[in-house]
Amino acid sequence: MNTTYNVRVWKLQTLKGQTRTTYGVRWVVARRPFRETFKSRPLADSFRSELLTAIRKKRSTLTLAALYRAGVAGRI
Repeated sequence: MNTTYNVRVWKLQTLKGQTRTTYGVRWVVARRPFRETFKSRPLADSFRSELLTAIRKKRSTLTLAALYRAGVAGRI
């Protein structure tokens, strides 16, 4: 597996639609973009926190697949 330290997580996005507002979390691992949307802001913020925690725990051996195996694995 390729090890990378090139991980970026952006702030929450507010996505206003015609009928409802959703919230998005965006991040990039080694130039590979990821995005997840949620119905409420607390859900999106919780997911972002889990993502940042997974990144911090794996900071010395972060691989492209590490985020999939972390606690957020089933959602991405």
